[in-house]
Amino acid sequence: LPAVWGIPPALVGMANGMAEAVRQTLIGKKALFSGELQAERVANQMKLTEALTDIHAAELIMRHRLTELMRWGEAGAPPSTLDALSSQRDASYVSRLMGKVANNLALMSGATSINLSNPIQRYQRDINAGVTHVSLVWEEAAENYGRALWELPEKAR
Repeated sequence: LPAVWGIPPALVGMANGMAEAVRQTLIGKKALFSGELQAERVANQMKLTEALTDIHAAELIMRHRLTELMRWGEAGAPPSTLDALSSQRDASYVSRLMGKVANNLALMSGATSINLSNPIQRYQRDINAGVTHVSLVWEEAAENYGRALWELPEKAR
């Protein structure tokens, strides 16, 4: 497997764990001013649903791409330039999406989630560290893929 796919599966797994940690944190927790249970707040229901949907979408993209990579390996031939750049694009996109999920989950989990003893802050920190890996820079992957779509020459790096 290309090295670029070493990090995204870990990010997806961590985001899944973070979503569950946030869900568990909000069970029985009340809003400060209204006293409403956090789990009963429509905004929290929608935010958690969106996070889990983004995680599921990332899993589908990742599974599709990994199936393609296995197919290329079994064929014994390298992928086309556009296919290789699609793989890089997808790895970067999945990673970027998991960074968005982590930040949104952290925002909904409350201020106590930043305590060093809280696993939510660890998930967010570790996901953000993975997202910033040099092999997963979205802008570079998107530019390379876009240039290939337009049949422009690769940029010298």
